[in-house]
Amino acid sequence: MTRKQSTPTSLLNQPKQARSRQTVTRILDAAAELFTTQGYDHTTTSDIANRAGKPVGSVYTYFKDKQQILLALWDMLYQRETEAALAVLSVQPASNLREIIDRAVARIFERHMLYRKLSPTLAYLATQDAEVASRVRDLNRIALEQIQGFLKQINEHGLGYIADPEAAAVVIQVATETLAGMGLPYTSHVSRARVQATLSDMIWSFISAPANAPA
Repeated sequence: MTRKQSTPTSLLNQPKQARSRQTVTRILDAAAELFTTQGYDHTTTSDIANRAGKPVGSVYTYFKDKQQILLALWDMLYQRETEAALAVLSVQPASNLREIIDRAVARIFERHMLYRKLSPTLAYLATQDAEVASRVRDLNRIALEQIQGFLKQINEHGLGYIADPEAAAVVIQVATETLAGMGLPYTSHVSRARVQATLSDMIWSFISAPANAPA
């Protein structure tokens, strides 16, 4: 699992030396692998330490428990995935708006399998723990603000018209997060590719429709 060479801010102790940073990275890599292969509930802190090749005491130097490991991993994963998807949302007067929308939606649907596996777990933990709920809200707010900025840029450059960018951003975020993150209903026979294409069409039709513009 490739990540930027940075460490979460929520650690018990911030690693100051390269060796310490490598230890934290190995712990998070081990957790990512185990959460992917055997699930969060079936993974223990000892399992993570063993897979990382570190004594369990090393894990507790930086993380108070398995949940904090999950939060640190999610923090890095969410930011990386969201930043990658939103990086294409840069609007200029001559921008091809349809191409931007297609690339952004495609990037969200291509999310790492670990993201999809952890998303339901985080949603559940957020209902049980105030710390988890607070961090999830913070990350969602950051993504929502970026979507709002994108929609406002569309208005500013005259590429479309959105009467209420803040409300529209909520609708778009919920739709994309639900379909790409949690998957399709088991009863659905429609492929992910068709759902992805239709979602792009709907977003494009909504934000570019001339009928939306004020008289």
